[in-house]
Amino acid sequence: MMKKAKVEDHSNLERDLHTQAIINTDMVAYEKYINEKNTRLRYESELRELRSEIEVLKSLLLNK
Repeated sequence: MMKKAKVEDHSNLERDLHTQAIINTDMVAYEKYINEKNTRLRYESELRELRSEIEVLKSLLLNK
């Protein structure tokens, strides 16, 4: 099991004493980040689909 130590003056940060890595333990902030990331990925996917559909429509119009 990892041994951890609190980071002074930062209630949501801990240091892994084996690797010296700083770990953020704020689960609310993590969940917010994940939700924002998923929203952004859905938006980007929808945008790619719309661009693809526009290209199809353009090609149909130009080939008449």
